[in-house]
Amino acid sequence: MRPATPTQLDELRRLAARYGLSVETVVDRIALRPKEIASTLGVALRTVEGWIAEGSLPAAKRGRVVMVALVDLLRFLEENQVQPRTRNPRNLQEKAASLIGKVPARAA
Repeated sequence: MRPATPTQLDELRRLAARYGLSVETVVDRIALRPKEIASTLGVALRTVEGWIAEGSLPAAKRGRVVMVALVDLLRFLEENQVQPRTRNPRNLQEKAASLIGKVPARAA
């Protein structure tokens, strides 16, 4: 998922204002499950659960469901500079190219 552009943020603010909300208020209420975070970041669920268990990623239980506020996740990512993984190379040529940082030439 790409970050929102300034135009998209303006549109979101306009829509939120129409219903008496601010974007910041809405973002504060958005929460994700650990499985969603793991999938988005391309890490194992156990990794996210570890971050929560050690207290570096704040989470709250709502009933039996563990949730992480979007604001807390973004703060955690900023502080720890965790980057989503890139897709796995499909073949040996792509793997070699990714290791040396070059884009493979396509056969014509």
